[in-house]
Amino acid sequence: MTVQLIVKDEIIIEAAPARIWEVLTKTKFVSQWDELPEDYPKGAMTEGNKVV
Repeated sequence: MTVQLIVKDEIIIEAAPARIWEVLTKTKFVSQWDELPEDYPKGAMTEGNKVV
C-alpha cells in the first residue's frame, strides 16, 4: 500500500514581488542559498530556462 504524504508550508516575505523574483532568478543571489552546477545560467533566469 502506498501512503501519500502532502506537506504544506507558507512564509510571509515583506518585499515587493519584483524584488522577490530578482532574488529567486539572479545567479548572484541563488548562489547564496543553493549550490550551483557548472552549467547554471550566468545571468538572470527567464521563462523556459532549464536547470538540471
